[in-house]
Amino acid sequence: KYVQQFDAPKRRLTQAAIIAIKKYGWPGNIRELENRLKKAVIMCDKTTIGPEDLDLREEEMADILSLQDAREEWQRNYINEVLAMNNGNRTKTAKDLGVDPRTIFRHLEKEQERVDGDE
Repeated sequence: KYVQQFDAPKRRLTQAAIIAIKKYGWPGNIRELENRLKKAVIMCDKTTIGPEDLDLREEEMADILSLQDAREEWQRNYINEVLAMNNGNRTKTAKDLGVDPRTIFRHLEKEQERVDGDE
């Protein structure tokens, strides 16, 4: 699209650029991606576009988690969301989630350990 729009030579994304695009959080959503691609097409003087041409620095990219870690993070966030919706009521949260109240208690203990570990 941008190659035609700006009459630029054809370029392709490197494998590293594709990985970087997938890992980046894209807080500006699709517009940010489009703007970075447009800039790379115009400014890049190589036949390939790498992460550096998209201004994607390693420290800006989210780590790819293992499936187990991703599941645990999602579960932790979901329990916290339901707890918040229930104003911290552990019994109601356990009932809503279909788990034993001790599961919520253990979750809260782990959350406290995380908070204590971050201090």
